Amino acid sequence: MVLKKLALLLIITFVTSCAQKQVVWDKYGASQTQFSQDTFYCEQASQVTIPGRPYQAPQGQMVSGIYVAPALSQQLAAIAASTSSVRTDEGAFTNCMQSKGYSGRYK
Repeated sequence: MVLKKLALLLIITFVTSCAQKQVVWDKYGASQTQFSQDTFYCEQASQVTIPGRPYQAPQGQMVSGIYVAPALSQQLAAIAASTSSVRTDEGAFTNCMQSKGYSGRYK
């Protein structure tokens, strides 16, 4: 069950990421070096940490007097849920690039 949900989540993430259009940034007179520095700065400034849930180990169960440990997929899902992640806030990135004089257009 958990594995099916994880697979569905991965498929949805893949499909939505493919559907997003790429933004091309332009600034008259900016060199490639300046563009790289500005992009790096704005990416760093717009990073957001998404905390994971507190780790809660999945419980095994007793079956006919024998302890059966939780499945590996359950253990991995609990670890994944407890791991924090970092993503770029696209709105903050756009605002940062525009404040540096760049204009964005969809490709």
